[in-house]
Amino acid sequence: MLAGTMKTAPFQNRREFHGSLLTQMEEVYAFLQQYNQLGASFEGLLRRDRRDYPEEALREALLNAVVHREYSYSGSTLINIFHDRIEFVSFGGLVQGINLGDLELGISSCRNEKLAALFYRLELIEAYGTGVPKIYESYADTATKPRLEASDHAFRITLPNRNFAKDTQTVQETPAARYMTDLADAMRAKPYFTRQDVEAFLHVSRSQANNRIRELMEQGKVQAHGRGRNRFYTMNR
Repeated sequence: MLAGTMKTAPFQNRREFHGSLLTQMEEVYAFLQQYNQLGASFEGLLRRDRRDYPEEALREALLNAVVHREYSYSGSTLINIFHDRIEFVSFGGLVQGINLGDLELGISSCRNEKLAALFYRLELIEAYGTGVPKIYESYADTATKPRLEASDHAFRITLPNRNFAKDTQTVQETPAARYMTDLADAMRAKPYFTRQDVEAFLHVSRSQANNRIRELMEQGKVQAHGRGRNRFYTMNR
């Protein structure tokens, strides 16, 4: 993950994944979900929550990078996480005879037929050519749309962060960031807090509460004390 929106920004986190393609896919998807924050907005008295990235788009972009890459190249598939977007970059340009417009229409020519057939049998993909249209459909209610780019030897899918907001001069706090600020302020009012307190405040599952606490710890805002059932946390003042 890069700290900002530019490629020259310093890395905040860097991970490499190894093992079988299925193992890598599962681990990468879990890693991406850690950064798929829940943003909150309000329409009158009603609160509306949505993830930074549609889960369908993340899944299909990841599958595309695995199934359609050119494996004669030895380099790694890259996933770059910025504050305003995620980029999936894989080796292998477009298959001959196919252009970017064709992909948006659902027309596809498979580069790795045996791999695609295996993923189809595992029910990881459906009919060929449905991935890119699904990505665009998941952004139907969003002003900023996904972007496809291709060179002779590489292909990139860019997914915009739906909760990233900025004006012409300054980058403003996103709903996801405000969400975490509200959590930090609420927990700071307590002498200490537990995971259950975070669950109750955010109305989320146990694993999601643990993810939010871990984010605060990575930001240096929280300290953990004790282990197991006796574990509790304090906010840095």
